[in-house]
Amino acid sequence: MYLDTAILFPYAASRSYDDVSAIESSLHQGLLKLGFRSGVFHLEARVQNSSMRYQGTDGVVELAYMGSTASCQPEVVLIEVNARPPGLQAVFAVAYTFGVDYSALQILQALDDHERFTALAQPFAYHAQYRCEISFIPVHRENIRVPDDFCEQVLHQLPAIAPHVTRAERTALKEDEQKGGAGDR
Repeated sequence: MYLDTAILFPYAASRSYDDVSAIESSLHQGLLKLGFRSGVFHLEARVQNSSMRYQGTDGVVELAYMGSTASCQPEVVLIEVNARPPGLQAVFAVAYTFGVDYSALQILQALDDHERFTALAQPFAYHAQYRCEISFIPVHRENIRVPDDFCEQVLHQLPAIAPHVTRAERTALKEDEQKGGAGDR
């Protein structure tokens, strides 16, 4: 089972002009080939031959800029297109970090209000106003219950982080009432 444990904004690859340029151009062309001309999309893609590499330093693994070469240009592979904004946590993170509200843009697109859409689609002048991390604490064992006030408990136990938390919420998937496989009674 694969579970995300964190999403970072801005993504470290944003330091690599070659990677960002390849991502923007390739994904835009992919949307145009699929017939999309405007809107808000949640895309999943992978970058091959990136100028970024995972590097371990002092026990921490992070993306580091390794430089690009003419013989090994970044190649973007579009995996999935969703004609909707990303999930709520990413919508909030992008709004806080870059000043772009994907949900508002989706509504303006539906209303065919191109002028406001274009104006509100612009990020802050200096791109990210700060770094943002969405942290997930996956629970992948049965009979583990996370208290409703989990976020409050964490902030109470770690008061030093509280001033840096702009939003904290506990979400959980609805539990399946029926357990067991086929034929179980």
